[in-house]
Amino acid sequence: MASVFGVGLGELGAGAVSELEEMVGQGYELLGTFNWGDHLPLLRLLDVHGVRRKSRALASRVKVFVSKIIEEHKTRRDAKYGGCDGDGDFVDVLLGLEGEERLEEEDMVAVLWQIYSTPLP
Repeated sequence: MASVFGVGLGELGAGAVSELEEMVGQGYELLGTFNWGDHLPLLRLLDVHGVRRKSRALASRVKVFVSKIIEEHKTRRDAKYGGCDGDGDFVDVLLGLEGEERLEEEDMVAVLWQIYSTPLP
């Protein structure tokens, strides 16, 4: 957590930690949910089990959560003479990319969420 977002779980606060744990759990639950629309294209529009609706809601929550962390990093970077002091985390690395390698915020959210929610071996 600290190497990716720059803060440890203890620094987030109890509410943020429980929200983060709930979002990760819900994501894994959605990955394992049987969805008739995956097997029968005609049922895809019906969203029988609500998987698409739940996935959209989760994606919105994740975007807000991770975007807040990105904005905090941008603010901190701007306060440090307009740049990073070299003692940053992965978010700072992503924010420091320039040119063709530069990522949009939505892409950063996806990368950061993927890294955080992937279980360690």
